[in-house]
Amino acid sequence: MDISTLDKNYSTPAVITEKNCVFFNPKEQPFEIFGLIYSKNESGFMRMPQNIADSVNPCVSYFNKDTSGGRIRFSTNSKYVAIKVKMPYLHYPHQSLLGSCGFDLYINSKKGGEYYKSFIPPTKFENGFESIIYFNSKKQRDITIYFPLYSHVDEIVIGLDKNSIVEKAKDYSIKKPIAFYGSSVTQGGCASKPSNSSASIVARTFDADYVNLGFSSGAKGEKIMAEYISSLSLSALVIEYDHNAPSVEHLKNTHYEFVKTIRDKNKNLPIIIASKHDFTNCAFYVKKQSDNVKRRQVILDTFNKLVSEGDKNIYFVDGKKVLGKVNPLSCTIDGCHLNDLGFYKLANSYIKILKKVFDK
Repeated sequence: MDISTLDKNYSTPAVITEKNCVFFNPKEQPFEIFGLIYSKNESGFMRMPQNIADSVNPCVSYFNKDTSGGRIRFSTNSKYVAIKVKMPYLHYPHQSLLGSCGFDLYINSKKGGEYYKSFIPPTKFENGFESIIYFNSKKQRDITIYFPLYSHVDEIVIGLDKNSIVEKAKDYSIKKPIAFYGSSVTQGGCASKPSNSSASIVARTFDADYVNLGFSSGAKGEKIMAEYISSLSLSALVIEYDHNAPSVEHLKNTHYEFVKTIRDKNKNLPIIIASKHDFTNCAFYVKKQSDNVKRRQVILDTFNKLVSEGDKNIYFVDGKKVLGKVNPLSCTIDGCHLNDLGFYKLANSYIKILKKVFDK
């Protein structure tokens, strides 16, 4: 049974009926797309050059086309914003449909913006969907639309009233992006909606651009990935790939070298390195608690070694402390992947450090 027939709060506006709706290509001005790489003449989006992603490993190659961290920004006085999207149905069983396939709309009425509503996909769709969000009044607003965390997006167009004004949105306060490299947790699994990933929360706090380089099962600290990140012009970098290292030995053999490769080419870049937050749990790559202890120590050793070498822009987030002492796994959906409370706590552990960094 379709419960939206009983409770209209669960209905999703799946058909655009506005007669004056005109559609725009967000790849063209005055619209701006952040956090994604794209071609104006080809379909699809990616988070890093596909040829480099292909050379890292199959997981990075595939999940690179997931649009986590992607945003469309513009300003309009239209009384509504609509979207039409061409995309496959990629709903993961332990993640919300909105988080994996939906889009969030923020109004940038103050620093970082405020959540307004989401473009919620219908329960079942084929090759895409359409949706519309209405405002209570007609006035100029800066708009940010967040892309899905775990879906490929082939095409998207933005629908506005044909009589409305469309302009460029204000610039980010911090224009150089914060980069986040890591596991499925970094990618955003399993936030209830796209804007609730830790990367999104951190970036909004500082009104900063960002790029999400989290790849499910794909973040293993490869040198080619470190070299790619080294080539980016960044305001800060967060590294968390403890979860994806298949063993303590792998983490030990790659972690310091990964960070050092980036540091050698970016002498003053603030770099945060984090150990896994599910410190008390044994799942996925970790089969015994002693390995959790050893993994944490590997990352702490990287931090201490860099500090001893004179690095004054390296910071350590102790995953053991991120979720707190009282029932920490209640901040997850499966003992590892975070729920919204977990993402909020993880984001705050980064925010505390970055406040000091950006206030310098």
